[in-house]
Amino acid sequence: DVETERALDGQCGNPRCAGKLPKPDGRSRGRYHFSVADKRVYDSEGLRRFCGIECARTSREYAAGLSVTALHLREGEAAVQR
Repeated sequence: DVETERALDGQCGNPRCAGKLPKPDGRSRGRYHFSVADKRVYDSEGLRRFCGIECARTSREYAAGLSVTALHLREGEAAVQR
C-alpha cells in the first residue's frame, strides 16, 4: 500500500503531504497514543507511517473517497469514454 511504501522511503504516508517522518529517538513507544485534545485513542503502529495525527486522519479520508473498482471497469459517468 502507498502509505507503507512512502514510510519505508522516509516520507509521510499521506500522498498529499511532502513532510518527512520524524527520526526515531530510540525510546520504546507503547502500542496506543492517547490524545487528550481529540479525546481519542490512536493505534501507534499506524501513526508511525505519518508525520502527524492530522496527516493520518486526512489520508484515511482521502482513501475512503477512492473507488476500489478500476476506472476501465466502471459504468456510467465515471466510465472511460472510448
